[in-house]
Amino acid sequence: MKPKHSWRRASGLDLPSPSQNAGAPPKTLPLGLLTALVIGSMLGSGIFSLPQNSAANSAPGAVLLAWLVTGAGMLMLTLVYQTLALRKPDLNNGIYAYSRAAAGDFI
Repeated sequence: MKPKHSWRRASGLDLPSPSQNAGAPPKTLPLGLLTALVIGSMLGSGIFSLPQNSAANSAPGAVLLAWLVTGAGMLMLTLVYQTLALRKPDLNNGIYAYSRAAAGDFI
């Protein structure tokens, strides 16, 4: 039998209708996932409100200069990681592998 509404299909899988979940217990998130969700939301809101706060409290030239300095810093950081990746191709776990190779195990 073909479904009435095509919007109920996502990636070829049938989505349950609200009447099918009426007697089922509510789904819950584990504590670790819920904590990660809250921390991610807090960081994300801080990142997106920071440019707004700086634009509201600073002159346009200062905001432009701040963006240029930040962009230059990110470019330098990218070039550092590119150099590390070229010099140490056997370290494939990213920043943690580079830190461990440079400073050793602390934990």
